[in-house]
Amino acid sequence: MQPGSGAAVRRPAGMTPASGREREVTLVPEKKRFLLRIDPVIYDAIQRWAADEWRSVNGQIEYLLREALRRAGRLPAPVRGGRAQQDSGPPAGDSEGEGGSPPPGTRGR
Repeated sequence: MQPGSGAAVRRPAGMTPASGREREVTLVPEKKRFLLRIDPVIYDAIQRWAADEWRSVNGQIEYLLREALRRAGRLPAPVRGGRAQQDSGPPAGDSEGEGGSPPPGTRGR
């Protein structure tokens, strides 16, 4: 399996120090990797903010993006188990009168 393929990766959840045998195996979805070019001033501000909240810079950027997506109604709702659902349409409250576009096939009726 190649890194960045989007497939789940098997990682041991715990090892016994003496035997080195796995106690339990958990499937963890692999995260997408990408290069981000960012203004040094913005990076420094994020780095300070991350340190204030005991997060890594990467964790802080992911947190900020997730919060912005959630507020904009663009993040699928989580289901039991922490995984997100497939997008099933516009979020609740997103209607033509609130700056959204009409549903496909209605042409602003």
